[in-house]
Amino acid sequence: MSMSSRADGGRQARRPAAGPAAQPGPAGHGYATGHPAHHWLDPASRRVVVGVDGSPGSAAAFVRAAAQARQRSATLDVVYVLPEDADTRAATMARVMLGEFTRRVCPYGVGAPVRLRVERGNPEAVLLLVSAGAELLITGGRDSLA
Repeated sequence: MSMSSRADGGRQARRPAAGPAAQPGPAGHGYATGHPAHHWLDPASRRVVVGVDGSPGSAAAFVRAAAQARQRSATLDVVYVLPEDADTRAATMARVMLGEFTRRVCPYGVGAPVRLRVERGNPEAVLLLVSAGAELLITGGRDSLA
């Protein structure tokens, strides 16, 4: 609520105008969209996506993405993409290696909520689909996760 001065020197609370345009928050994050005012602060609704493959370049991308997720109070989606024909065993192994990768790169934690994702398909196409609605997509190298 904003305050307005009264003639007698006191302060009187003034209600903000009704409607979504009166909601606080940066443009594009709940402001004038009809979403609750706290929408732009909710890490579950804000996402930074990083594509990793275990290479030094993807480790650097992961560190940059983690910093961005912290700064934006966002969830960090860490995505590794397997070939389309990968079996269930390969997906399970990739998920284990992805967890190890994240702990090795950020041993003291990311400082933001993290969601590990192993997907199948063309990496470029999958990352574009996964990052739909995200605030930021960061990618690294093209080596294998090991």
